[in-house]
Amino acid sequence: LLGLSTQLAVPSTTGGMTESSKASNNEQRLLVLKHKRETPPMLSTACRKLWVDCVVLCHYLANKGGDLTQFVRQMLALASIHPRSAKAGGGVRIAALSVIAELMSHEDSDQESPKYVLATQLAPWSLDVLQVCLKALRSAGHGEPTYREAAVRAACAAATACRNAAWKNRMATAGSKLDALLLQGAMEDRAVAEGVRVVRQAVADKFPEVRHGAATLAAVLAPLLVPITSGNSSGSTDPLSSLDEVLHIALKNIDDESAYVANMWSETAARCVYTAIQYNH
Repeated sequence: LLGLSTQLAVPSTTGGMTESSKASNNEQRLLVLKHKRETPPMLSTACRKLWVDCVVLCHYLANKGGDLTQFVRQMLALASIHPRSAKAGGGVRIAALSVIAELMSHEDSDQESPKYVLATQLAPWSLDVLQVCLKALRSAGHGEPTYREAAVRAACAAATACRNAAWKNRMATAGSKLDALLLQGAMEDRAVAEGVRVVRQAVADKFPEVRHGAATLAAVLAPLLVPITSGNSSGSTDPLSSLDEVLHIALKNIDDESAYVANMWSETAARCVYTAIQYNH
């Protein structure tokens, strides 16, 4: 389906017509179909959503505990293809990012559910996913935001997968549910730095959908930004340097012109402050 295209059907209006009228109408329909531009299915939101749901469901049912390395590599490669290629013009990049986001996110709190297990298994791919998302945001220009929005959603899913994997590991060792928001060491230092870069890139977008995604990503990242050891990949010895940077971005954009974006930035600022309080206590 990623390489195919469909044509929009022209409705039939031949009822009650004479033979000559029908012939003339058929010629007109053929002419319309000849000049009508084909619509790739991945540009249709409904077709793309159905395709993503089918692919993800297949993996849930057939690949429990299986190796998804090759598949994830293929999706990341498709998400990174040249923007002027035929596949990119057909919405393939958006579909690939949507699949990655759906596989790495979850809505079920049951840690034994296939979706939760699969999402935590893909957590080590967070750095690769974030790098692809940053590349997507930088190469997509400033036009229609669907691709950039999909990139930010995929970045949020990668951060969520790391958070869930950390929760699962700590609950297995502690034997009880964790109440703390702070999750030190949930993401590797390079992934943390890449996540902050994605936030910086997305927050400058002119479309509120992308800026809201940036705020959501920052809110998810906030409890994960503190490393276990002092210092980070940027060379700073302050373990709260990445958290301070995200808090600065949140406070700077808390008066966004879109109310729902500003509200998300206020939540992000609160999560950053609470994370810092927990770290210091």
